[in-house]
Amino acid sequence: MWKLLSDSCHVKAAETYAARAAVLRPFMNRLTPVLRTLSTRSYSNQVFGHWSLAVFHIGTAPSYEFSNPLYPQILCIDQDKRGFLVGCGESAHSEWGISNGKRVGCWTQCTSDDIVSIIDRIVERELADLNRSDAS
Repeated sequence: MWKLLSDSCHVKAAETYAARAAVLRPFMNRLTPVLRTLSTRSYSNQVFGHWSLAVFHIGTAPSYEFSNPLYPQILCIDQDKRGFLVGCGESAHSEWGISNGKRVGCWTQCTSDDIVSIIDRIVERELADLNRSDAS
């Protein structure tokens, strides 16, 4: 089972990756403060985080077994030479990801200065859509 985004284990994992893998160190050193900030967001107790290789995912499901249209994966944070790539659907519940080495959906290049506001917008959009669906 994955931990809530508010759990400090995600920051600890990034710090461990940075300490053990020199090739990941620059990315993890940039990502660690982002994860710290995200863990304090109001939605951090409503979404889960998990690592898949060196890519960090945020979603509403507590595990792969529960990932489906009712509990979507919301976004992922990948490394980019200049900062980060945030992958998500173009709209709530639309398909995205990496398929056969190609990026599908919306991928936004971010810096350390704007990544948190971009993630806030995407997560809040998805949660609002899920809340509308629950109310129907």
